[in-house]
Amino acid sequence: MLERFRHRILTHWSRLVSRHPWWILIASFIIAFICIGYTLNTLTFKPNRNDLISEKLSWNQNFILWQKNFPGNADFIIAIDTWTNNLPDRDKLRRSKKLVDALGPKLNKLAFVSNAVWGFDPTEVSPHTIRLLPPNEFENKLGEIKRSRVLLNSQTPAVLVNNVVKQIRQSQSNQELDSDQLNEQIDSFAGLITAFKTRMETPATEQVDLYAIATPESALPKWEYLMTRNQRLMIIRITPVESKGALTPYETAIKSIRNELALARQQHPDIEMGLTGIDVVETDETDAANRDSMKASIVASILIAGLLITSFHSIKSPLLMLLTLGIGISWTFGYLTLTIGHLQLISVIFTVILLGLGIDFGIHITTRFELVRHDYPDTIDGFAQSITNTFETIGPGLVTGAITTAAALATTMFTDYAGVAEMGQIASAGIILCLIAMFAVYPSLLRLVKYRHKHITPIDTRVIDFFKEHWIMPFVKQPVVTLSIAALITAAAGFAIAQMKFDYNLLELLPEDVPSVEWQRKITEEGDQSIYFGVSIVDSLEKARARSEEFRKLPTVASLGGISLLMPPDDEQKIKQLMEVKEELQPALTAVFKEGRGGDNGPGLMEQMTGLRTLLTTASYSIPQELRSSTGKLNDALIHFMATVNKLPENERNARFKVLQGDYETWQKTTAGLIDETLSDAPLTEEDLPDEIINPYVATINGSKLYAIEIYPKTPVVEEDSGGGIMGGKEDTGPLSEAVLKPFIYEMRWVDENVTGVIVQIYESGALIWMSYLDAGAIALVLVFALLWIDFRTLKDTSLCLLPVCVGFALTFGILYLVGIQINPANIIVLPLMFGIGVDAGVHILHRYKQDRYTRPLGLSGGVGKGVSLTSYTTMIGFGSLMVSSHKGMAGLGFVMMLGIGMTLMACWMILPTCLELRTRHREKRTAEKVASRAEG
Repeated sequence: MLERFRHRILTHWSRLVSRHPWWILIASFIIAFICIGYTLNTLTFKPNRNDLISEKLSWNQNFILWQKNFPGNADFIIAIDTWTNNLPDRDKLRRSKKLVDALGPKLNKLAFVSNAVWGFDPTEVSPHTIRLLPPNEFENKLGEIKRSRVLLNSQTPAVLVNNVVKQIRQSQSNQELDSDQLNEQIDSFAGLITAFKTRMETPATEQVDLYAIATPESALPKWEYLMTRNQRLMIIRITPVESKGALTPYETAIKSIRNELALARQQHPDIEMGLTGIDVVETDETDAANRDSMKASIVASILIAGLLITSFHSIKSPLLMLLTLGIGISWTFGYLTLTIGHLQLISVIFTVILLGLGIDFGIHITTRFELVRHDYPDTIDGFAQSITNTFETIGPGLVTGAITTAAALATTMFTDYAGVAEMGQIASAGIILCLIAMFAVYPSLLRLVKYRHKHITPIDTRVIDFFKEHWIMPFVKQPVVTLSIAALITAAAGFAIAQMKFDYNLLELLPEDVPSVEWQRKITEEGDQSIYFGVSIVDSLEKARARSEEFRKLPTVASLGGISLLMPPDDEQKIKQLMEVKEELQPALTAVFKEGRGGDNGPGLMEQMTGLRTLLTTASYSIPQELRSSTGKLNDALIHFMATVNKLPENERNARFKVLQGDYETWQKTTAGLIDETLSDAPLTEEDLPDEIINPYVATINGSKLYAIEIYPKTPVVEEDSGGGIMGGKEDTGPLSEAVLKPFIYEMRWVDENVTGVIVQIYESGALIWMSYLDAGAIALVLVFALLWIDFRTLKDTSLCLLPVCVGFALTFGILYLVGIQINPANIIVLPLMFGIGVDAGVHILHRYKQDRYTRPLGLSGGVGKGVSLTSYTTMIGFGSLMVSSHKGMAGLGFVMMLGIGMTLMACWMILPTCLELRTRHREKRTAEKVASRAEG
């Protein structure tokens, strides 16, 4: 009943397109132009991978919470290399600082830059943050504080000078300090004398800051630049502004920043610098994907046209097929714009899919049409009869094949991964629309352009062909041998599949030669600072401290960032050291703040200065060579001080000495207060660091504060055989490799089950893609099986239709294992695609076998063999064209699909006709036995 209904529909339709081609073409082209115009004005692009994931998923909700509320999580990063030949370069560092000081303000003036941060003023940093210093710097700072005891214990400037001299001489005799440190002490002493001289030459009514003058320039707070952990790369952190109307939200911001970088490179050609960041990489990936998709579409169109022109010995038929396919694709664009409204990184390849699949319908129609056209009169009625024969013969197979392929792709719509679901929806709808176009537009074009005999080269006169029956017959003639060998190879391939793993590492799929990707790797490998990390959100600093301690105990965690900057791993030990120094200095600190300490007003100081001057003069010849420069500066400071004092009138001199004592006590109290604050054991808070540093890790929601802890994975570099296939190689131990990623995520969730961040998002989305396609593949298998059973109504025929794709699938992944290619988020798409595409060939072969059970090779006669071969070639070209992509994920997908379709075609050539041959021989044998039995009876 189904076959009669389908037969009647196809017959009526073939007559309609033969009699009214203009009406069909006019309606089709009008719809196509409407779709194109609507698409150009409405279609958008979503580069953000997070847009591809359902917001209902709990782990995605955690990510959205972090992304929306914590400023700076989407910051761009400008990295500047200050090293030369992998070694520190002081001159290059100095010039890089100058470059950054000029570039930063320019970036802040750009319309699409909200804020650019390249460092901070250290005076805005609390003294408490001494605990954040690296161990060596912390020890040096403690040494400076201890040496301040000389200042605190000296009640007058005269006593201070005397104590400093004793301290220097003691350090020299005990060899406690090297020459550089001694020079530093002597220079500080010279600065102290200069400060006293400045006080004495300034009127008593004016204030003088002795601390500011006495502190050497090298010890004064300087602008702190943002650097990577190993101090190699300078960093500028940029908060961008989204632009409306652009293809991607940060496209304009990225262009304007790169223009400034280009100008900076002209002024500093020897300094390497580049822009990166998650959104920059995604934007560059989007641009590459769009370019690659367009390039692949052009390459595929040219190659498919060349193949078809050569195969059909005609230019008109292939061009008419491609024109019809263009109509079908334009309808598909209209459909996706109306129903979805956007493209994304996964769905952008749908045009390439349709180029490979949509043309198949035209190939089958043309193959059958040209085979039978000369059997009918060279008239319009003869054309109509030829089209009717074509539709009746290959129409059922086309319909079944299109429905099964569309159904297989549509199964992805039931997944939680929106990117996969959208691709499946677009591709499945596109296949049906292309089928309709090939049934309506293509025959109408043939009717107007190529309905006469003279336009078709007879089949038997063609020199070049892409399928010959005699290629297949050697395998068909020995069915048992062929199937036994095929079974062994398939079983071996099946074993290889079980050894394959899913590769989560998206870095391996990114485009080649993209600057943002290269700088992302440079920051990770040369800057020792990954841009991939986990994020744990807490609602108090107390919880942040407790959780930071738990994270640091995990074997897979290398370091912490974010709000954990305020909780260094050695905080307890450093507090202990600070308390020991505080206890040691406490008497001196207390004494400084006592009233009425008193002191001399000058004579004692002059006596000390004179004695020191005499000492330097006497010892001038015995002073070591390496100390002569600093002692010379000290001697000059003494001369200037004494000259300044001696030229003052006695009354003014005494007045200024008195003020000097007051300023000196102020200096002591200021220093004591600073030391007391530095030696505090109070917990560090966000107020202790500048806003530029801490703001990205603090959020306020409904009046409550949230804090973000950043957790960085430990990524060892190990050289060993990867164990993947026969090629082996270097084991991937990057932050996104399976060896690092899985245990890192697992351990973080022991501490915080709601941990999030880009690295968690990549892991979860990869797992979601994996499960989505596994589910889609399983559903596709069941659905396709059901559709085939509805068509053939026998389990045997249905199973035979699925056999080539199952064998092709096993062989494909077996070969991938041998060459060391793992399953990844890009090539996993082959699961539903191969089920849909591969079954199509089996459907046509089984339908032909039902029509002709005698012509060998079985199922491949009557133009079906050529049609199946050409459709496989075009599909291979369509996907294979993706291999020209710079985007390694798209190129990998193209290779895997081309290989998969090729293996399925081999199965269709060798295994399916062989099974049919074995089946037919068995049936003929039983028939012969029955005839013989009746004859004997």
